[in-house]
Amino acid sequence: MAQKENIAEIGKNVGKLAAAGAVLYGGIYFMENRSYPKEPTKPETATAQVLTEAEVAELRNYEKLMAESSIALPTQTPTAASAIFKIQSQELATSARSAPEMTAAQKAQIGKYMAELPTVIEKIRPTPAEIEDLEIYYPIYRAGQDRFGTPWYLTWIVHEAESTASRNPNAFDENCIQCGAMQIDSRYHPKEDIDRANVGLEYLMAIPTRYAKWDTTDIIWGASALKEYVDQTGSVLGGLKRYSAAGPAQNRYQKYLLLQSELGN
Repeated sequence: MAQKENIAEIGKNVGKLAAAGAVLYGGIYFMENRSYPKEPTKPETATAQVLTEAEVAELRNYEKLMAESSIALPTQTPTAASAIFKIQSQELATSARSAPEMTAAQKAQIGKYMAELPTVIEKIRPTPAEIEDLEIYYPIYRAGQDRFGTPWYLTWIVHEAESTASRNPNAFDENCIQCGAMQIDSRYHPKEDIDRANVGLEYLMAIPTRYAKWDTTDIIWGASALKEYVDQTGSVLGGLKRYSAAGPAQNRYQKYLLLQSELGN
């Protein structure tokens, strides 16, 4: 009898634990679903050279919903590294590399680029964070366009995707194979390649950016690499697939088509 009573008692305890576990799981599930809004459904678009007005409107609405949902997400406690990086980002240090003094003509060229920015912002309606990014990096993207013929917004798209426009401290871990603003793979692209792409544009390093050591030179190299990849494959999508995996490349291509449609070039 004692043995049966023990078994019954064990059964009761197991039942209580199962019930408690179910309640706990339900509570966690509720909190997770309450705190983390579902990601909006991305609209499907035809892989064509030009988007229709309806596709542009759908993608813009998707971008807006994504921006709103990311703001609603609860923030994580920052690590010491990310806290330090945030301070560096706010201060916008000038490049640690030796940057020549800008000539009057070079300063005028930077001024010309920045004078374009209000019109660009009006056309593409970026988020506040994106406006902040463009106010820092637009002249570098534009210099890459003038030098290599790479649309400035294609370089911007890749910069945003690879390092969140140099906001992500993990992108600058020097122990990684792929490092920097554009996540350059050091196995295939040594420093000599980056320096070669920047010949004649070293003055751009005088522009304050979020990560002084790599930002400007990496972005200019990125513009040159994208031009090379697009020429090799014969299409922007093909070039993006050479730069990254097929899935991310497709997403970046949709953003490219969206901006191309809105900017009209």
